[in-house]
Amino acid sequence: MRILVIGRSLPCKNSSSGLFEYEQAVALHQVGQDVVYVCSVNDSIRTNRSIGTIDQQKNGMRCIVRSFPVGHRLRRLYYRIKTNALMKILKTLVDEGWVPDLVYAHFPVLTLTPSFINLLGELDIPLVCMEHWSRVQARAIDGPTLKLLTHAVESSASFCCVSEHLRDSISELIGASEDNLKVLPNMVDEALFNTSDRAIAWSYGGTPTFVSCGRLVKSKRVDHIIQALAIANQETPMKLVIVGDGDERGRLERLAKKLGIMNVCEFIGWKSAEEVAAVLRRASCYVSASAFETFCVPVVEAWMCGIPCLVPYMNPLRQYFDEDNGVLYSGDDVRSLAQSMVMVVNRALRNNYDSESISRRARTLFSREVVLNELISLFEDTVMTNKHHGVSGGKSS
Repeated sequence: MRILVIGRSLPCKNSSSGLFEYEQAVALHQVGQDVVYVCSVNDSIRTNRSIGTIDQQKNGMRCIVRSFPVGHRLRRLYYRIKTNALMKILKTLVDEGWVPDLVYAHFPVLTLTPSFINLLGELDIPLVCMEHWSRVQARAIDGPTLKLLTHAVESSASFCCVSEHLRDSISELIGASEDNLKVLPNMVDEALFNTSDRAIAWSYGGTPTFVSCGRLVKSKRVDHIIQALAIANQETPMKLVIVGDGDERGRLERLAKKLGIMNVCEFIGWKSAEEVAAVLRRASCYVSASAFETFCVPVVEAWMCGIPCLVPYMNPLRQYFDEDNGVLYSGDDVRSLAQSMVMVVNRALRNNYDSESISRRARTLFSREVVLNELISLFEDTVMTNKHHGVSGGKSS
């Protein structure tokens, strides 16, 4: 199939924006699909200082990026510029003889416009959407964005969400039946995140260790983890490795110093996926105190590496938790988190967690192979349905 994947941006060394959608596009390409990855980057000049077009091969896949900073406040101008960019990219591809069988758009309220959705309908190119955005789940979107979300759901051959909780929010926001919204989880590469060199002991350098990964911003509540570590460490010696960076790093380091635990609280900054996997395989447990997630990929990465996870009870993956792969704790209570950290460490030291079992279960649910098979099956059904109705997504007028 010829699949036009639309993402937020092309990830690079200095920015992970677009990483989920780009990695999925690469995965589709690597299993034999004919994929072109495109994006129109139109954030304000404060975050986007580039203007122009990039058309290049990356990981053997064609990537086209049109960039022009305008920002969301000038909504009409923003939509006009984004629509024009996407239309020009599509026209370029069609003129070259490459007509997509379908368009697959991630974060549709950020990457699409009403006019471009209408154009796809006029060209009889089916649209499949995948929503990830936490603000949609929080129902914290304005009127124009809600209108675009409604239009995208109504116009899509399939509208997918990465979790049941996100699906439920969208259903309530726009009054759509849950039957019209599919749930398809994010995928994690089992070739990278696995137990291949897992340490025999559940410890990092001899000390039971928790790992936390992600952006260091207030909503992740890493300060709760640091405070809980200070309490838990008084009962059971343990340490914390924090992977990631962000605006909160300085404050968090000062907090750890104030609590007298800098010697057991290590900030290691951003790391590559390979480095993150290596850190996880040497850890006792993954921990998150994040107040709001639409999926929480690091939890799945940790499970695939064979370690249990400790997360708030409102985590979107809570349905997959049991005593064999982790603990759900009371989300706003630092002492509850501290007690849970001690409990997890004691269970790990008693060998109550089976690394291979944890990893195997995660692979059956979230591996690249499993999710890609579901996604490709969905695409094939979409294209066949489109043809059955007398129109080929490979035609142009």
